[in-house]
Amino acid sequence: MSSKSAPKHKEPGVGRTIWQDMRRGNLRQNVRREYADLKRHFLTDERKRRLERMGRIRRGLAITYWLFKTLILKLSPTRRLLLLIGIVLLPFLVEVTTDTGTTRLGYHRIIGLGLILFVLMLELKDKLLARDELEAGRSVQQALLPPETIPIPGWEVWMHSESAREVGGDLVDLLEITSQRFALILADVSGKGLGAALFTAQIQAIIRGLAPDFTNLNQFARKLNEIFYRVSLPNRFASLIYLELTPNSDTIQLLNAGHMPPLRIHHGVVQELPKGDPALGLMPHITFHAREIHLQPGDTLVIYSDGLTEARNEQGEFLGEEALQELLKMHAHRSAREIGEQIVHQLADFRKETPAFDDTSLIVLKRQVSPNL
Repeated sequence: MSSKSAPKHKEPGVGRTIWQDMRRGNLRQNVRREYADLKRHFLTDERKRRLERMGRIRRGLAITYWLFKTLILKLSPTRRLLLLIGIVLLPFLVEVTTDTGTTRLGYHRIIGLGLILFVLMLELKDKLLARDELEAGRSVQQALLPPETIPIPGWEVWMHSESAREVGGDLVDLLEITSQRFALILADVSGKGLGAALFTAQIQAIIRGLAPDFTNLNQFARKLNEIFYRVSLPNRFASLIYLELTPNSDTIQLLNAGHMPPLRIHHGVVQELPKGDPALGLMPHITFHAREIHLQPGDTLVIYSDGLTEARNEQGEFLGEEALQELLKMHAHRSAREIGEQIVHQLADFRKETPAFDDTSLIVLKRQVSPNL
């Protein structure tokens, strides 16, 4: 029995790839952005303050030295030695005297370049392996996210979450506890990247396990905090907005544990709700106080993480709460989905090519207007 072999994947050519890179343009802008990101990641706050007091030439020399020092110290011992040998050999020429005269041979320069490329390939290999693992983690996180639009009678719900890195520390979730109890969750675990993502998955599992057993949100939050404090690490905490609603009702039960107050929009007026209790994981025993919130038909409740208002543009300016509230006033009459999409669109327009520094999560909850009204 014959079988057809699967078509082989053809790797792109080097020349074609470089030509496509050149055609994309914006090389100078991209280099400046990468350089700014490099300084932001590797330079400490103390060094940044010292740079502000330096002249242009001295600042350039200091940045070059500090970045090179960081590069050397971050490598493994073997790679560090190979890189240093390669740098030493790169400009070095050996003079060999022959019968016909003196010939300058650059063998050591070739060896030095080879060592530098070898170290670069080793670092690239590590990065690709880490990226594959993070992509797998991102796939798991995406699979655990609810759909953006959730059908609940009498309510419009729109949810959105975007990680600043491959995986993030924000949690957006919806639970159908019973046919008459729905829970919306937005949590923000301290830290970024893989470590925060692991604790996000942990707190999501704890919430899903506890929620069906508690009708009193104060008791639920107390138990949630005790468990999270016990299984968490020192200095690791999480802010949380947890609310429960029932179909075709104007009342929601809202619990705020250390998170920014949600925004309620009533007749085009944006009101910040009262601040909540301490965040989860700070202390083993905390008393929480859930609040009853009434939303009239047409009212909207917006819950968001600080990655939204603390987003920065190319000039380093923050989006800010004032800009968010102005946007909500303009689009208060729209549906939950349209309000959410307008916020995401303005965020992208404000940030442009600037990379995100923090995860961004958003829940827009709107009380539907009865067709009889």
